[in-house]
Amino acid sequence: MAKGMLFNNYWSYICSGSGSQAQQTFTTLERIANNNIDTMVGSTGEIFKAEVEIKNAIGDGFSHSSDGFRYNLFNGSFTQTLNSNVDKKRGLRGNVIFDESGFLSEEMMQTYGAFAIVNKSFKTGKNREGKQLDDIRLKTIPDEISNQQFYISSASSTDTEFYRLYRDYAKRMIMGDPDYFVAQFDCEACFSPTVHGKKIAPLLEKSTVESAMRTNPEKARREYYCQFTSDGGNNAIVRRGVIARNEEVRKPILYNDTGKRKIVMAYDPARSRDNSVILIGEIYDDGKDGKHDKKLRLLNCVTLADIGKKNHTPMQTPDQIKYLKQLILDYNMGGDDKYSNIEGIYIDAGAGGSGVNIADYLMADWEDEKGETHRGLIDKEYSADYVRKFPNAVDKVHLIPPSKFKSIIYEATIEMLNQDKISFTATYDNKGYLTLINTNEKILNREKKKILKDLEKENISEDEKQDELNRRLLQVSCVETKMEKLSWQDELALENIDALKEELVNMVRIKRENRDSFELCAEKRNKLHKHRCADVA
Repeated sequence: MAKGMLFNNYWSYICSGSGSQAQQTFTTLERIANNNIDTMVGSTGEIFKAEVEIKNAIGDGFSHSSDGFRYNLFNGSFTQTLNSNVDKKRGLRGNVIFDESGFLSEEMMQTYGAFAIVNKSFKTGKNREGKQLDDIRLKTIPDEISNQQFYISSASSTDTEFYRLYRDYAKRMIMGDPDYFVAQFDCEACFSPTVHGKKIAPLLEKSTVESAMRTNPEKARREYYCQFTSDGGNNAIVRRGVIARNEEVRKPILYNDTGKRKIVMAYDPARSRDNSVILIGEIYDDGKDGKHDKKLRLLNCVTLADIGKKNHTPMQTPDQIKYLKQLILDYNMGGDDKYSNIEGIYIDAGAGGSGVNIADYLMADWEDEKGETHRGLIDKEYSADYVRKFPNAVDKVHLIPPSKFKSIIYEATIEMLNQDKISFTATYDNKGYLTLINTNEKILNREKKKILKDLEKENISEDEKQDELNRRLLQVSCVETKMEKLSWQDELALENIDALKEELVNMVRIKRENRDSFELCAEKRNKLHKHRCADVA
């Protein structure tokens, strides 16, 4: 923002793993200009806002079009967001800010990094007579501020392009190259802030970091201590970038809020050790381009831990069953007594977690806390001998023997992730709220009708009309931002899904003669669990 005001024609682009992530960063700049940062009392954002060019009488100069957020200054400077579609943005020139660059693909970083390769101080030209300008005159023209690349991120894994650049640039800076600068800050610098030498209350509490270290130590070391971690390496079944491109900024869903969601539940039980985890997802039809494409959206992840115990080991089995039944009711809201909104409940039938025994407790009809009776649930194939004993039980349970199906389901999971069939919530930053970006359909439809009316007057073909419509719609400011506060249940669900993603990227393929096996990488086997990952599969 300061450089944009101080230097003419300072062009900058904000790049992130998704358009919404880059737009979140842009929104922070907008909030600074509007003095809308809670922790910055009495800010002077109006100094910057006075330089913003307002092209629309009813606007404030900050454009929120579907082609990217943008503002222009009177001196020719501008800032614009980019999305992850690199093929549509090639050939631009300016400064590039890579936000969360530790999780960007190598192609994106190289393509957008090329925006800054041009030497802005290069000058040439001719006079009115068509003669080349002499060298002395060209040398009197002051140098321009060079285009720069800014890589901003928490630490990532050691196999990323960001880590390679981090090491390379740090070496160049140490050797004295003035074109490179690397700075690393960890959370310790935030615990004792000062203003004019006097201590003030920290923005980041130490207890927050300690809690994160207990919940997800791998993520906490990256986010708070700037420590690069190693994933599964070359044998990893999923790359962190694959998960990053399938993340969405959205709240977890704690119950069937619409009454129409089609839910699948996966339960990997445990009793004395490891984690006992229930994962909830929604099967939905993507429906893009007129095609029916089934996908899975992860809604919630619950760890059944006994918080009364020092080590937070799993709940007692009756308590786990009680909690599972309540979740079934919550996510069947809007459905009938046959659990029509529940597509299936998949339970690990391995001996370690006693999954078969747990399924036995689900067969009989049962009463909830309100005294209402609900039908039991059964796996009619696995528990065929009990179908006659429990004729009222609904066939919704699926017991999965891991020794028989483990290799098959992990292979299918890898394929679905690589095809972007599974979406995750975005990595949670522990702020207590999410910044959601939505399209205002009323404004979009109104402008669409107006553009079509104007195009009807022009003598052009239908294809040309559609292309022009799409081009003009990209310039319509119809995107709105909204801050959504989170409950403690929301925050816990987001943290559990982040832990799930951590387990996924640390799972490796181990070659066998008959069929491959899938386990945590050797250095993480005593540090991480794999029950959340098993639920995804």
